[in-house]
Amino acid sequence: MPTGFGWAFAVMSFIMLALAIGYLNNLLYFFVFLLISMALTGMWLTNKNVDSVVVRQIEALDLFANESGLFLLHLENKRPSIFLYDIQISWQKNKEASDAVTVKEVHQGQNQYLSFRPTQRGWQSAPRLVIQSVFPFHMLRAWKYYESSEKILVFPEKKGQSEFPNAEGGLFSDSNQRLQTETEGLFRDHRDFQKTDSPNRIDWRRSLKHQKHLVRNYESPTEQNIQLSWQQTAHLGSFEERVSQLALWVDLAFRRNYLFSLKLQNQETGFDRSSEHYRACLRQLALLQPEEIV
Repeated sequence: MPTGFGWAFAVMSFIMLALAIGYLNNLLYFFVFLLISMALTGMWLTNKNVDSVVVRQIEALDLFANESGLFLLHLENKRPSIFLYDIQISWQKNKEASDAVTVKEVHQGQNQYLSFRPTQRGWQSAPRLVIQSVFPFHMLRAWKYYESSEKILVFPEKKGQSEFPNAEGGLFSDSNQRLQTETEGLFRDHRDFQKTDSPNRIDWRRSLKHQKHLVRNYESPTEQNIQLSWQQTAHLGSFEERVSQLALWVDLAFRRNYLFSLKLQNQETGFDRSSEHYRACLRQLALLQPEEIV
């Protein structure tokens, strides 16, 4: 299909053809046929440019609901003897679509990341990909679709209180939080405040001096074990809020390198800090249904 520039090019060519016919000007005839041959050559190149690129596989990295994640696309050139240029890849237009990415050059094979923002947890189908190009003259646009048959697993949204629950199931009180901070170990250094940090860890004097929020880092003298369970979210109203709260705690425990376990009804994992354990806990939460919790 012609682009905006392509339509302007076609109108200009038609006007020049009309002038050439009206004035019987051989030079105008020459330019008109030159422009038409350029347009036909561009049409052939644009279609070949899109036809030669193939998506061999799409692989979803860790995806969380209502959070931008990444897909890894494995691209391949069916004709490695020629280079492909300016390949634009995007999701088909819908509420979950991301901004398009442009691959400047594809020779034999290439990996490309494409962002995606799912809205629900659980198993989902990857949306349709749109592969298009306007190379070489930006007069014509050629495109094709790629749709994967594989299902992707979306982890729950990470939302809720960043403080871990205490043994009784409630959140740490201010006094308990201060006591925990004081007994974490020797002071190590300061770092920038993150949204998952407790305000109690902010060093206000140093923050005022540097005009930014700084928190204290401590050397941990003992192993910290965090046991997470469904009962610890009883203060929350809805089922999805409770799932999101547990997902946030699991993510925080993993990123802080704690040993943690997850208990859902009668199923309980052991204590671990590995990435496999982390994803196994999130997988349980992603697939959890209300009827499984009595």
